[in-house]
Amino acid sequence: MHKYEDTLRNAHVAGLELLLGMRQAQAERGLTAITGHAMFRQFDEAQVQIGTAIASAAAGHRLARSVATSVGVDPHAYGEVTDPAAVETPLRRVG
Repeated sequence: MHKYEDTLRNAHVAGLELLLGMRQAQAERGLTAITGHAMFRQFDEAQVQIGTAIASAAAGHRLARSVATSVGVDPHAYGEVTDPAAVETPLRRVG
């Protein structure tokens, strides 16, 4: 589940970088705000869906831990070794 969550986070960042590139291209070419509106809207919707998937993965971690504990299974046995939210991840500057 952690690998899936990492993939989602990477996709989210890539989408933001693409949006930034689209905006920079729009500004450099002197295009109006209307130009590319549909593309921006589609990317925004995709970003919301990715965010929802990340939240669902986090909920899955919490559920897996509580279910495992309630049925007497060690969460460490299936990879729930660390809490990613508790691990500080260095952020990189975009742009």
